[in-house]
Amino acid sequence: MPWAASDNDDLLPKIRKPVLITHGGDDAAVKPAAVDQHIAGLAHAQIQMMANAGHAPFWDVAATFNQSLRAFSENL
Repeated sequence: MPWAASDNDDLLPKIRKPVLITHGGDDAAVKPAAVDQHIAGLAHAQIQMMANAGHAPFWDVAATFNQSLRAFSENL
């Protein structure tokens, strides 16, 4: 079965929990412009654009990712 794109952006405004979006600044799979689309639906989200990271910032810049995740979770 071929891969099919899906769009669930209509669900974003229904999310009421805290949200951290981490995005690699060099991500070739998901363009940084997607962050603007997510912000439109999740105005309360915290955005972390990670320099020197591709599609897997948790791998590419693990220490920075972990620090951001830790800070986010401590402020819940």
